[in-house]
Amino acid sequence: MKKIETSFGALYIEEENDREETHRIKIFDSEMRYFDYYSLDYLEEGVTISAFVEEQAKWIEGRKSLDDLLEGLGIDSYSVSEDWSNLLEDMYHGDAQLEGDKWIDKTDGSEITEQVIMKNEWVNKIGNTYILICE
Repeated sequence: MKKIETSFGALYIEEENDREETHRIKIFDSEMRYFDYYSLDYLEEGVTISAFVEEQAKWIEGRKSLDDLLEGLGIDSYSVSEDWSNLLEDMYHGDAQLEGDKWIDKTDGSEITEQVIMKNEWVNKIGNTYILICE
C-alpha cells in the first residue's frame, strides 16, 4: 500500500504488486477500509500500472478539500461530518433517537454506536471526517 497524505487526512492506494484484483486499483480510507477504485480497463497504451498508480496518488495528494476529492472521483451524493452522529438522519431516515446519552434505532431498539456506523459499507473516515456515500 502506498500512503497518500492530504490536507484533510491520509488515504492509501494499492501498488502494482499489491493488488487484490487485476482490473482495478483500490483506494482505502484512513482506517484502511475500501473506499473507491480506479479501473484499469481504460489504461492508455504504453502506460505502466506503476506509473498510473503514481499519477493517481499525486492527483489525490493535490486535492485541496474533501469535496474536491469526492467530486473528482465521481461521488456526487454524500454527507460528511466530524461527528458520526450527524450522519444518522441520512442513514436512519428519522428512525434514530437520542435516549439519554445513547442513540437508539427505533425500528428494533438496538443501540447505535460509532462502531455500528463504521460497519456500514457506505461509511468511510478520512482524517477526522466521516463520509456517508449516498448513491
